[in-house]
Amino acid sequence: MSRDEYEKIQDDLSHLLKKQEYKNMTSRERQSYKDAVLACKSVVSNYNPERR
Repeated sequence: MSRDEYEKIQDDLSHLLKKQEYKNMTSRERQSYKDAVLACKSVVSNYNPERR
């Protein structure tokens, strides 16, 4: 994965976190959504080209 691809994926996931407040969800659903996106960011971080 290139550095640009990695940054684009991380930026897209960060954008999802900011966008969640506009979704019609309960507080529990919002927390689960946030946890899921953060888990995805964590998994993607394993592919950071600078860590290899």
